[in-house]
Amino acid sequence: MDKIRLKELLAQYFNHTINPADCEELLAYLSANRDIAESSGVFDELLLNRNDGPSFKAENADKVFDRIKTSGEFTRKSVIPGKTPQRLYQNIWFRVAAILLVVLSIGMLFYLNNQTLRQNSSTSLADSNASKSLSSVSILKLSDGKVVELDSVKNGLILIANGAKISKSKDGQLIYDISSGSGNNQPEFHTLFTAKGKEYQVNLPDGTRVWLNSSSELIFPTRFSGSDRTVQLNGEAYFEVAKNKDKPFKVSAHGTTVRVLGTHFNIMAYDDEEAVTTTLLEGAVKVGMANRELTIAPGQQAIVKRAGNSIVVSEVNIADAMAWKNGYFKFQDEDIKSIMKKVCRWYDVEVEYQGDVDDQRFGGTFYRAKSLAELLNYLEKLGTVKFKIAGRRIIVMA
Repeated sequence: MDKIRLKELLAQYFNHTINPADCEELLAYLSANRDIAESSGVFDELLLNRNDGPSFKAENADKVFDRIKTSGEFTRKSVIPGKTPQRLYQNIWFRVAAILLVVLSIGMLFYLNNQTLRQNSSTSLADSNASKSLSSVSILKLSDGKVVELDSVKNGLILIANGAKISKSKDGQLIYDISSGSGNNQPEFHTLFTAKGKEYQVNLPDGTRVWLNSSSELIFPTRFSGSDRTVQLNGEAYFEVAKNKDKPFKVSAHGTTVRVLGTHFNIMAYDDEEAVTTTLLEGAVKVGMANRELTIAPGQQAIVKRAGNSIVVSEVNIADAMAWKNGYFKFQDEDIKSIMKKVCRWYDVEVEYQGDVDDQRFGGTFYRAKSLAELLNYLEKLGTVKFKIAGRRIIVMA
């Protein structure tokens, strides 16, 4: 592994955006690598130049070094008060400790992820290693009211509806195939519900790919037979729309309509959100409500307040909007109540507030595969808010 690749993997690890395969590659390399100087050089560079998240700001960096200084073999090492974390790295023993800390942390991450897969609906949130709830399942509701529990069905053909072959791929995608040409022009409407703590991908009959975030609902026809391709969304989804200049693709969400011919964009439109937010990654979309419509460009976001009649367009960081699809939470100076909405959808919990927490704001990233207890502990370290877990209820205390 060269330094560029090592630096890339370490950066992903510190940002909590590394996928399991890359994480395993990094763990194997660090475990086998005997050239401490090479590894620590990259490690130093990443730590000392980070300024995009609070977890490595001075105060928290000091806490990390305090843990290293007071653990095991390093208790005999004297440290002069007032020295900064950067100066501590000049000691080769701290370089070794830092690398071992990374190796052990990644190993623990794999352990926790494997444990998560073994958890059932009786998982206790009071356990410090508790993972997100797996008690609910993603379902497909058919036009006749019948329900298919997608998490329990095997890969392969699930059913045929109005000529559309509906199957589940090996990697868990729901695929609609109308290539046979059979069926009539009267579409049946299906509804895909994603469970809390789960995501789902569906390939629609026209070839459009949709990634649904947790606690989301998508209503779509088994075939697009009219003059346009319209679907209805409640929740959050990322769309990669198949191009068709003769049939615009439309997403309807709480009074807002997003219209495109072929492009990539994200929409957040949960019931408990005050606005419908559309973020464009590629192409162009028209965002409309009532009698107003605006076109946005890549890198822009349109926010439609559900209580008003305005559309606000601004430049945004695409990575922030797409964090959920890439497997992590990204908080950008976000208030605690907004954060806890995301926590409730992903970990299947309820929240209660005690005291005034409105002034509590946070920034940073967190890997969604980690446990609820780890996330709450992370937030406690960043601010003054405290959390108490009572069954499936999270009490947030000022």
